[in-house]
Amino acid sequence: MTKWYQEYPTPQDKRSKAPKVAKPRSRKDRKRWCGGHVGREHQIVVAIPPNRAGRVRNRKVEARLCHEAPDWYLQTRMFKEFGRDWFCQHVTMCTVCGRLFGPIPWQQCPDRP
Repeated sequence: MTKWYQEYPTPQDKRSKAPKVAKPRSRKDRKRWCGGHVGREHQIVVAIPPNRAGRVRNRKVEARLCHEAPDWYLQTRMFKEFGRDWFCQHVTMCTVCGRLFGPIPWQQCPDRP
């Protein structure tokens, strides 16, 4: 004898018969690899980046390179607390992709006498 109603699958039946879907790929570790290409390491060098090499002021290029602290700075609280007497513009950067990794400590500046 046939049933007068139609049997629908239960939620448990639907879950057990569902096809397995592949997980989406994870993102690339772009911080580690140069240009996001897996296996290509950064070529790190200590240099002054081009955007810090100088600035235009009154139609004249002023060099913003590493230099000693001015006399007025030696009287400030910052100098008395930290003893920083040299201003350095050098950073660690990749020569291939141009990524900046951060400044070097002012004590390790290659231009410091």
